[in-house]
Amino acid sequence: PIKACGPTSPATTGDDVVDTDAAAGDPDGGGLPDAPFDDTDASCGAQTEHIAVENLGDPPDLLIVLDRSGSMTGPIPMFPPNFTPKWTIMRDALNGVVTQRQDNIRFGLSEFPTNDDCAADPATAVRVPIDLGQAPEVAQYFTTRSPNGNTPAAAALAAALAHYNAIPANPAGRYVLFATDGEPNCDVDEATAATHTVQAVQALAAAGIKTYVLGFGGAFASA
Repeated sequence: PIKACGPTSPATTGDDVVDTDAAAGDPDGGGLPDAPFDDTDASCGAQTEHIAVENLGDPPDLLIVLDRSGSMTGPIPMFPPNFTPKWTIMRDALNGVVTQRQDNIRFGLSEFPTNDDCAADPATAVRVPIDLGQAPEVAQYFTTRSPNGNTPAAAALAAALAHYNAIPANPAGRYVLFATDGEPNCDVDEATAATHTVQAVQALAAAGIKTYVLGFGGAFASA
């Protein structure tokens, strides 16, 4: 919380309190006393103190569904150019948030593709089980896996639903963080892949699991 701030030293002279009822014929015998303090700390309003973030209820589940397709090795199209791989940016962002919130959120991590092509096998997709204190496990994942393959987004989200259905439901909430960099494929065509991906999100919602998307935009287009 912000610390209280106010005067810091006792007054010695002057009458710092206005006698609000003197005009009404009640001047307060002897006059009102001086204000108890005269000088205000110069740093008034600048004092702060860190506070802990605490859940009002039990920690919810959040499964990160991470895109490790080959396109994650490329940079984000932007101006001025930034040549940092998207995989590196995503790694740092996810490591940061999991480290900060691992005591408040039960994180897990599921990847796609599970091979270097189009698979999203529910049996092998979850690389970090959902639990508290999973920052070290998430960080370790990034030291052993690298991007390759395509983007079976619909299958990956279906695998997330299958995983949630296989573990006890958390009454504090169940969520998916869909971390990806582009259009889904691994289907008849891209339009069909996109439709199936939306349907997979809808299936999660129907099961009471909300999906949030953490994604990279495409190239900038002129108006």
